[in-house]
Amino acid sequence: MPKDTFKLNQKVLNDTCFNTFDDLTIHDAAFWMVVGTDPLLHEQRCEVDSEYLQNYCNHPNAQDYVLEICGRIQSAIYGESIKPTRGAEINSNHLDIHTTHISKASWLKWCENKGYIERNELAPKSKISQEEKDYLIDNPNDPEPILAWYTPARYFARQLVKEDPTLLTKTSILANKVVQSLNRVGVFKRGGKKPFCAETIKKAFSNVKF
Repeated sequence: MPKDTFKLNQKVLNDTCFNTFDDLTIHDAAFWMVVGTDPLLHEQRCEVDSEYLQNYCNHPNAQDYVLEICGRIQSAIYGESIKPTRGAEINSNHLDIHTTHISKASWLKWCENKGYIERNELAPKSKISQEEKDYLIDNPNDPEPILAWYTPARYFARQLVKEDPTLLTKTSILANKVVQSLNRVGVFKRGGKKPFCAETIKKAFSNVKF
């Protein structure tokens, strides 16, 4: 059993996303504590990267431990050490980990009082570097992605066009190169095994300016 003492590290506290909200769900708080990265980016990557998802689900110090920490946060809410902000039904002894939000300030104070230290036990594949984050971030100038894989496809297309502007007029070659880029990062068709075909990839390019 992991030690009961661990603390949000300075890298997490300085994370731009981490500083954009005043409250968060019980589950997201536990996720930040265990994994140390943005839960939303994690969910987006799980949708397009089957290897990453499998690694997270199977790792003994990932999904199960997040749920364990959720339980500790729930206990702290009942004990009034952490302040709920919305979605809480304390009187009915029900605190849904995905809909109950807690005050970030009171949660951080609780972490400090508990003397929680940093945890770095997740396998390297479970950590999302800044470079890996980039292909999961929607370009605000693009049409809304109909499917999750549209975002990484558009990202890699832009990178390829930047390297070779002639690809702007060679959409079939561009699409084939994007397929190769998606394969390298583990983004495949539904089921997570077969690569996309170039014609399918072209759908992500519709009304997109490279």
